[in-house]
Amino acid sequence: SPDGKWFAQRRNSEIWVAPMQATLKDAQLRRFSAAGGRAFSFTPDSSAIVYSAGDKVYRQPLSGGRSITLPVRIDVQPAHPAPVLVDNVRVLDLKAGRFSDPQSMLIEDGRIRWIGDAAGQRLPSNLVRLDGHGRFAIPGLFDVHVHSAWFDQQTNEDAFIAFGVTSIRDTGSALELMTALDDRSNLTTAPAPRYFYSGEIMEGTMPLWGDAFHTIGNEQEARAEVRNLKARGADFVKIYPSLPWNLQGVVADEAHRVGLPVVGHGLSLEEIVRRVDWGSTSIEHSQSVTRTYEDVLNMLVATHTPADLTLSVGGGDLMAASDPGWQTNWRVLTYVPEESRRSRASAASQSRAELLEKHKDRLERIAKAHAHGVTMPAGTDSLMGGVYFGLALHWEIAQFADAGIPAIDVLRSATQGGADLVGASQDLGSLTPGKLGDVVLLDSDPLQNIRNTQTIWRVIKGGEVYDPATLRPGIRSSQQTE
Repeated sequence: SPDGKWFAQRRNSEIWVAPMQATLKDAQLRRFSAAGGRAFSFTPDSSAIVYSAGDKVYRQPLSGGRSITLPVRIDVQPAHPAPVLVDNVRVLDLKAGRFSDPQSMLIEDGRIRWIGDAAGQRLPSNLVRLDGHGRFAIPGLFDVHVHSAWFDQQTNEDAFIAFGVTSIRDTGSALELMTALDDRSNLTTAPAPRYFYSGEIMEGTMPLWGDAFHTIGNEQEARAEVRNLKARGADFVKIYPSLPWNLQGVVADEAHRVGLPVVGHGLSLEEIVRRVDWGSTSIEHSQSVTRTYEDVLNMLVATHTPADLTLSVGGGDLMAASDPGWQTNWRVLTYVPEESRRSRASAASQSRAELLEKHKDRLERIAKAHAHGVTMPAGTDSLMGGVYFGLALHWEIAQFADAGIPAIDVLRSATQGGADLVGASQDLGSLTPGKLGDVVLLDSDPLQNIRNTQTIWRVIKGGEVYDPATLRPGIRSSQQTE
């Protein structure tokens, strides 16, 4: 504290305090607040601590007493893009499994109003027209396994948009930062994806990631932290393998009790079975699903439990070899850091044919799981080395195609599959009147070659039009009439 009389520290999302002295022992610390540990400060006179939790700011005296909510008000008016009429585009019908003949699509107040012939329609006076010149319109892409809050946020966000990823599920980042990114995405026209997030991951007392997340030591802490995440706005709960089995079960039980979905790893048969038994919404890093017997596949299908394979982890060599021009692609050069590109390039040593043979068994197992009816949404684990924000999703779904899965099913996984997983299928996942206007316009047909998802011309999120070629300089294509 400024007067040197108090010491304060964070534990999980809590604030702990003690009178300051040369040596402090655990017993001298007391829990000051159950929230605010990631964003707190002493007042200048050292009489209190001010902290934020969720969307509120509190002041609490160090001498004792209850916290007081500070009257902080930020009046932010959500951005309202002008109505956009996208003419002459072939719209993907996910149910029918094909593109339409060229037609028009009106996006107004952030949502798709109608799709069809513009003749005879009443059009808004402030309309912006965008001629698609016969291009292919698919729903905004959805990456269901991302850790977005670890690098520079603007670099992450515009990279996602530049690669057509308009929604992400963040499976482990600081909750206060995620709520801030979510507000920025919802309230401004910044090139940023939609966020669905867990906040901090639940770890055990020997955590794999230090104090980056929450360490849980007993049942009481487990239930308290789940309720805390719920109160602070988390969309779901993420469990990590460092948490003992009995406490993982407690977290799952409390999450179901308060109405939060729960997810966790599926790196082994035991993890997969326990996750299903606990009613997990999805199983993460679950490539081991494809190495199991048919009864496990049947279990996943019967319980409607999606397996998020994150093929990008450990499969980057095949993906890079399958995209030979990636190192010179302008989009990659613009949105993937040079150091990361060099690292991947220096690791390349085998041809695509050699790598396909190397990964043959894995690809065959993926095809078997798909044939069985296992739901496999598209997640990348962007953050890991060689798993690039935005680009990795295209590499991820290309591996599904390499496994022999039809392109339309791959596109369903990368769009509707993500929306279903986060409970947002009423608003996202397909190009349907009434849903949010998240659209990717492609130069080439992805049903002919799934790698054509990278031929992005424009990206639309909620009616705001972005030109990937001009995002970094800040020139907005939505200001132009084409």
